[in-house]
Amino acid sequence: MKKITVISIFLMVLVTSVHAGKITGKLFYQVKFKEMYNRGEFEKIPSFIKNSPDLKSQLFFIHFAEKPSPKQIARLNELGIEIYLKSWTPPLKNHPTGFLAAKMPVSLTLLHSLENLDFVKQMDSAELELSLALDLAAEDIGVSAISSAPDSLSGEGVKIAVIDSGFELDHEDLPTPLTAVDYSFYTDAVPDSDFTVSNEHTGTGHGTYVAGCIVGQGTLSEGTWKGMAPDADWIALKIAQDYTGVLSYLGAIHSFKAARFYYDADFINASFGGWDVYHDGSDEADQVVDLVSEDGCCVFVATGNYADKNLHFSGNLNGGETSDFIAINAEDSSSTRASYVLNLVWYDSPDTTVQRPMTLEFFNSNYQSIAIQSVSDITQSPRGTQSRYGSCTTIGNPIYVKVTNLSGENMDFHLFVDSGNCKFSEADSYYTIISPATADLAFSIGAYVTRTEWYNYNFLHCWTDEVVEDIGTFSSCGPRMDGFQEPFITAPGSMIISLRDDDAYGGPPFGAWSPNVISNSGDGGGLPADYLINQGTSAASPIACGAAALLKDFDPQITRDELYIKLWNHARTDGFTGNVPNSIWGAGKMDVEASLNALKEDLTPLTPENIRIEINNGIITISWDEVTHTNNGREITADYYKVFVYDSPYSPVYSEYYETTTNFLELPTEGEKQFYKVVCGYNP
Repeated sequence: MKKITVISIFLMVLVTSVHAGKITGKLFYQVKFKEMYNRGEFEKIPSFIKNSPDLKSQLFFIHFAEKPSPKQIARLNELGIEIYLKSWTPPLKNHPTGFLAAKMPVSLTLLHSLENLDFVKQMDSAELELSLALDLAAEDIGVSAISSAPDSLSGEGVKIAVIDSGFELDHEDLPTPLTAVDYSFYTDAVPDSDFTVSNEHTGTGHGTYVAGCIVGQGTLSEGTWKGMAPDADWIALKIAQDYTGVLSYLGAIHSFKAARFYYDADFINASFGGWDVYHDGSDEADQVVDLVSEDGCCVFVATGNYADKNLHFSGNLNGGETSDFIAINAEDSSSTRASYVLNLVWYDSPDTTVQRPMTLEFFNSNYQSIAIQSVSDITQSPRGTQSRYGSCTTIGNPIYVKVTNLSGENMDFHLFVDSGNCKFSEADSYYTIISPATADLAFSIGAYVTRTEWYNYNFLHCWTDEVVEDIGTFSSCGPRMDGFQEPFITAPGSMIISLRDDDAYGGPPFGAWSPNVISNSGDGGGLPADYLINQGTSAASPIACGAAALLKDFDPQITRDELYIKLWNHARTDGFTGNVPNSIWGAGKMDVEASLNALKEDLTPLTPENIRIEINNGIITISWDEVTHTNNGREITADYYKVFVYDSPYSPVYSEYYETTTNFLELPTEGEKQFYKVVCGYNP
């Protein structure tokens, strides 16, 4: 099929004239679709806004270079913008703007007037559609070994916050949480709540199941179906609304901050997320995860179950080139008019001063341009990723899209289905990790398979087509849009047995969930049956979180960074993982037994003070003050020092390592920026 080429001279003019807008395509189309629905232009609520909390208003984020002044807040109030002042999240070293949550009447005119305010740097939707990302697992990752004698680790003394849907707190296998708070209708900061956190009216028992993976006691199964860290203290933070099951994005963002700064959690588990605008770790939820991580919290996040959903397409175009027709199979009825929304994303460089534009166009089943279609302005993340949303409204199936590279440079492009009502005929499972697993400092957890068949409570033989020890076909893959390594690591997440929420999955009879209900006495043991078997990265993340908590139990002084490196460096590999790190497995399969053994060998390192760096004649000299350490009342001078070299401040592992018995080290300059960490220790 012929491809269209545009003259390069014209393209270069376009590149220099394009500027990044302040309104993300997601926010623009949410407001636009609400306006159209309110005017009666849609027969039914479009899929793109069906889970919006209110069709007359819009929740959104406003980004600022610094915390806005009272005068700036007053100006926004004058325009009819309700600002949630306690939602302020400050800029970070890897996130140059801070943001506030806000609410506005549905109006594109008002939205564009905000764009003209100099102090407003960018606006994004706060109505991101989040999804819940949902024995043998304990044995496979080493938990069984280190939870038995002589170590007998159980997570005691570790605080773990579980941010999820509701929880059946009176389930006999769930210990009483330190606190239980409902943020499912959160708009402003409320540190405590009298709302119930149970699942009273919803069809999901996700929160109870996830909590059971971490702190389940195994009481009703005589210890068989027990969580990874049964003696850990836990905090129950609910963000899913009972009547709709919809997750509150603002509630989720606030819950991360509450877990760390209100309730002092050591670990957080988040088995939920969604695709943001840029897919590069710059989203608001990513920023909050980085905020609490910089404070020392370990945040475990499910990578998502999007690998096999056929919602992502990728390609490559030369400058001026247009793609072939890209087929999209619509799920709406071919006889009903439906609206579709795609997000076109591309990363050209970290340089945000240059934008290399792309665009997209929709076609019907006869390869004719669709009459009702539009594209949003191009917006750009602070990391250089660019996004442009496109929408069409049509009847018929399939539909097609073409992408045109309007720049003069060869570039990769990515299309993501954002309206949820269509799929690509030729999809790509890579680049499918959800936010906030894309955060720089998240422990992003993929899922591999440890069980493929089972008997339910009434001896029904059930199975899946997965392969034991292979990656789950559903487990979202990296990398991130800017090439950052994702996922971090993998853990068991296929057909994991945990707690059945009786509020959500009441019975018997158990209806459609009957094959997943597990007897208390084991496979096929009849009633009572208080357990559930399920799969997803929703299970892998809490299993990894609970398992890692055992290392914190062993060494309460271990830092977030040290734990990250221990798990990364001692992950297990095999024929399924291949060479690691990679975009499917990350570092490989979590192995806390190997990590614990390494931790026993290394004393928790001390950090020297007054580290100095000098460069003379191409030689870098790193020096520091000698360190003494008090051990059982004896003051001992450090016996050795370790210098780790990193390629960037966010690299999960070091690129080089040196050991010396002196308090200085001389190294040749490498010509690139490098980052150094010095630790020390002593011989017992």
